[in-house]
Amino acid sequence: MNDVTLRVASDTLTPPEISQRLGLEPERTFLRGERMSHRNPLSAIRSRHLWLLTIPAEGASVEAHLHAACELVRLYRDRFHALADTCTFDAIVAWEVPPQLGFEVSVDQMRILADSGIGLTFSLYGGD
Repeated sequence: MNDVTLRVASDTLTPPEISQRLGLEPERTFLRGERMSHRNPLSAIRSRHLWLLTIPAEGASVEAHLHAACELVRLYRDRFHALADTCTFDAIVAWEVPPQLGFEVSVDQMRILADSGIGLTFSLYGGD
């Protein structure tokens, strides 16, 4: 699992409403009020609507995936800004890492995300 996913969460806007306002279609969505696990009737209830889009990228590096995510954010920056009052945003970097890994998040990438109100979350999974 090596990818970067843009996550949009809202208390009020449903995933179809988020899609309409962004002009993008998500890969996965979750509705507020539904169970975290459909298999477990005792699982927690989702407190917010979630809209998730995994960003395709050329190359296998973290940098290549962040670059692709930042390019998409740059193209849709105004639409993200228009949702800032009703949504929160972050970019989730999920990466399986060898025992030692280093990567760079450039100043330009951080600026693009920050200017668009998008936080950055890293989920690193250790190899054996």
